[in-house]
Amino acid sequence: MAEKTSAAEALNAKRLRKSSNKKKIIILVCVLLAAVLVISIITSIDVVNNSKKEKAKAIVAQVDINSTFKEAEFSDNDDWDSDGIANGSEGKGGTNLQNEDTDGDGLSDGDEIALGTDPLQPDTDKDGMLDGYEVMAGTDPQKAKSDGKTDDSQREVTIKRTVGEMTAKVTGNPNIADLTIEELRLMSISSNSGLLSKAYDVYTDFSFKDLTLTFKIDTEALDKLGAKAEDVSVLEFNSSDRSYSKVSSKVDSSAKTVTAKVEKLGTYIIGVEKIANEEPSSQIAFLIDNSGSMYADFNGYDVDFKRIDFANDLMDKLEGDYSFMISKFTGDYTKLVDFTGDKSELKKALESIRTDSENFNGTHSQHALESCIAEFTVDRSRKLRNVIVFLTDGESDEENGKTLDQLVALAEEKDITIMTVGLGRDIDRSWLQQLAAGTSGKYYSAADAEALTDVYKQIQTTFDFDIINYDNNDDKIEGYSLYNTGFKPEVNGFSFKNFRTTSASGVDFGMAVFARDWYLGNIKTKLGTIKPTEESKLKYDSAGYDISGTKLEEMYTKREPLISVLPTAFAGDFNDAKNYLDFSSSGTVLKVKSDMLTKAENSGWKPQEYPMKGSSIEWNSVELLCLDVAGSFGNISNTYSDWEAQLFSALHTLNALQWSDKEYEFNLTSGDEGFDRLKRLLAEGCPVVTTIDDSHTVNAIGLIQDSSVHRQYILQVYDSSYPGKTKEIYIKRSPIAKCKISNGKAEVDSTHFEYSTTYEGKQVGLSFSEVLY
Repeated sequence: MAEKTSAAEALNAKRLRKSSNKKKIIILVCVLLAAVLVISIITSIDVVNNSKKEKAKAIVAQVDINSTFKEAEFSDNDDWDSDGIANGSEGKGGTNLQNEDTDGDGLSDGDEIALGTDPLQPDTDKDGMLDGYEVMAGTDPQKAKSDGKTDDSQREVTIKRTVGEMTAKVTGNPNIADLTIEELRLMSISSNSGLLSKAYDVYTDFSFKDLTLTFKIDTEALDKLGAKAEDVSVLEFNSSDRSYSKVSSKVDSSAKTVTAKVEKLGTYIIGVEKIANEEPSSQIAFLIDNSGSMYADFNGYDVDFKRIDFANDLMDKLEGDYSFMISKFTGDYTKLVDFTGDKSELKKALESIRTDSENFNGTHSQHALESCIAEFTVDRSRKLRNVIVFLTDGESDEENGKTLDQLVALAEEKDITIMTVGLGRDIDRSWLQQLAAGTSGKYYSAADAEALTDVYKQIQTTFDFDIINYDNNDDKIEGYSLYNTGFKPEVNGFSFKNFRTTSASGVDFGMAVFARDWYLGNIKTKLGTIKPTEESKLKYDSAGYDISGTKLEEMYTKREPLISVLPTAFAGDFNDAKNYLDFSSSGTVLKVKSDMLTKAENSGWKPQEYPMKGSSIEWNSVELLCLDVAGSFGNISNTYSDWEAQLFSALHTLNALQWSDKEYEFNLTSGDEGFDRLKRLLAEGCPVVTTIDDSHTVNAIGLIQDSSVHRQYILQVYDSSYPGKTKEIYIKRSPIAKCKISNGKAEVDSTHFEYSTTYEGKQVGLSFSEVLY
């Protein structure tokens, strides 16, 4: 018989079961919560570790670049910026040893110290007038009231500036001494027959009361135009719509001048407004080198006849009233078709260059140019623009040909502008540039036939006043493309970035020299020991190199672009520090992974330690791999290849030349002399070896002038730390006085331009080298 359970006992049992179930649930929940907590802690630790790792990687990436910059070396006793203060004293006094005017007030640091003004304060007397401009204007930079009565800021002064055919007279407070005039040299302006002077940019950073411009009238040019003096006026050039606006002007026939009071800054010129704004009829003659060096049988530069595509593309892109003539030359000159606008006839003539047989009897450039010039007739009854596009891939072998001056004179007689195109390496760049410049034309450089596509675009831009809209993601400006070497980092630069060696922090100077000479065709296949001659604690001797007979020489001989040189040494893990570093390293040093270190050392790499700073990271320094070019040539050659070892030796050797290039070096501290020299090299198509802050070297490859602020320029550069990219150095020109100082008084002896330069947001100093070896 079953035992009966009381109601109380049943209720209690039920409670016990519920309590047991609740405990189980609580235990289960606690276990789950504990698991979640553990997972969260582990995840948080992973997140923190990953965050630290990512921060460390970012810092390593910057150290990886910065460690390739060498320590700047300036002799204490020298005066790098020519401001009258020794380098060693500049740092102590707080002035910039690479900038003659540290505070940008128009007085050099040395003159400020001699005069008693503050070289670190642009306005010593706090009157709102900059020290240098006060000196230029005749007021005292150390007194707010130079005459003891009137605030200098309220005084009215008049400043005169004369450049070429134009004189500017400006009235305002003393800061107006900042006014400058610069000639604007553009083919589209110089070839406009309705204009009678050069174009001048007038600019100041300050407001003015009155500005009067006076031009001298070229009566010979006026007679050639068939106009009268009263037809002439001052014109303002508007870059936005490429037009000329008449300014109310007064002609003085006896003085042969024209004067205008202008209301704003800008670009001014004189001419006959109606004629200046007329669209010209353009006659363009293509004069094409068709000598043997263009053909495959002679390992030529243009075996695919890209020169034909170049002419066709340019004809197709130019819109307006254009007629074209096609001529070719070898030792002989041949006109293929006379001036016509019939594109089918022109294209047929160009195609005959491809299909017809040729007599390869030399390259007589002077005779060809003389003959081509003779094809033009002088016609003053209409507005004509006459242009020769002269394309060649080699130097002339003509004997007793016309001189450069004679050819320029012949072209000037018929108002012909010559635009020269140098294809390949075997050209006389200086001759081509001088020929173009002598006729107000321009020289264009094409490293190979493929680059002719870029050249025709550049010529098209030149016909449109050289105006470009420059956009590098950070800056968008309208500017004038003054010089373009044709060097493209994504084609003519290295495929790998600047790298460390055990002898030097980087080989960027060597890379800049090598890139320049590969592009220009000046590479020496063999070079002996280099022993630098200049004083330096960083210099080293180099054993030289020999690329003759290697794959590298073969690529150079075949004129392959530098970007196609692909060393396997930089294709693996050793090229990227993030791949070979052990981010679980204990201690204060972030080390190379142990399993990779032996392999690296056997391949010619060695670790060196570099400081590493950053919040939330536990390491004070990092090991980075350096290529032991001097001590491990055999390992490099055995692991990779002999041509790679010789390439690295070449870069290492050429890098040592930076301590033997003093006679070839120049900078921007000598007024316009250095800037003009830089422009000449760029005009000849040379990627100029350019050193920033005496620590890092790049190639200058182009120059753009801001069309609204004419003193500002963008110097385009190829920086081997950033393969395939074009970087920018910003240049600003400002007037500065050179003074004679006696008894606390300054007398202006002359004025020139001072150059301040900025790279990656930092004010820097620039030096340039034409180093040879």
